[in-house]
Amino acid sequence: MISNDFRVSVIIPAYNEAPRIARAVQSVLNQTYAVDEIIVVDDGSTDDTPTVASQFTDKVCYIRQDNQGCAAARNTGISHVKSEWVAFLDADDEWFPSHIENAKTILAAHPEIMWFCAAFERRKEGSLSASVQRVDDTLRTASIISNYFTAEAETSFSRTSSMLVKKEVFKQAGLFNINIKNHGEDLDMWFRIALRHPHIAYCQEPGCIYWSRAGSLTSGSTSDVSRFLERIRITRSAGLVYAEINRNAGADLLIGQWVRYALKDAIKQKDTQSIRLIEREFSDFLSGRWKMILSICKYRIGMNFAHLAFKARLWIKGSS
Repeated sequence: MISNDFRVSVIIPAYNEAPRIARAVQSVLNQTYAVDEIIVVDDGSTDDTPTVASQFTDKVCYIRQDNQGCAAARNTGISHVKSEWVAFLDADDEWFPSHIENAKTILAAHPEIMWFCAAFERRKEGSLSASVQRVDDTLRTASIISNYFTAEAETSFSRTSSMLVKKEVFKQAGLFNINIKNHGEDLDMWFRIALRHPHIAYCQEPGCIYWSRAGSLTSGSTSDVSRFLERIRITRSAGLVYAEINRNAGADLLIGQWVRYALKDAIKQKDTQSIRLIEREFSDFLSGRWKMILSICKYRIGMNFAHLAFKARLWIKGSS
């Protein structure tokens, strides 16, 4: 149940984020409902991140470790958390002032729920444009999403910087997987939590600003499809282990969405190796139309790939 004194610790992993981490920390300090603990985990920064973080020494628990990746940094933060609830904020993002108060209000009304997420606003550094990513009304009832997998497959709503998770959940689902490098360790974590707790509390009011910039992990025009497929394989394996206890059909739906993303990128980038891998290991997660696209790709590999890409994209437009 939600205690009367809703206690929250926030974990901010940071690697060479000196220009932005003060903005992130200040957005936590500006909350209308104060958090109990701010933990900055410096993952071996080589810039002035330690100097900037030291400005907040009276309010921040600063931990420095050798560079091990974002998953390990978040895990270090979790091991130091003293509060009932764990919130996450990436060092290059920021919270809106009402984020924690909104979470408290919604979770107090639903004491059975073990985690929470809010809509987020997407902005580009140096630009005035902004867009809000929300879950469609048809995928939720009031402030509860009954099936995380279905909603995530439809809208990709789970931004880490808007997440709160009850600390005890990590004892059930495990910590962030340190074997997933660079990007995707958060989606793997939410997948494993949702296998055990498919219901998630949700706030339509944006909780965070997701800042994208040139050079960030998610800003590139190309993607590492093979790495993405390896992450899907790892997440799927975790799901198969838990499926022996509690099978959730929505989990396969979400994996299928990830596989479609990978196939689209493989076609655009003429990545024949990844296309073969998808056909060999992941075709069961694709619908009939997408299996046909995959068959076209398989047939045309080694021939005129430009014609393949054009033909497959026509199918993709009709399958989005």
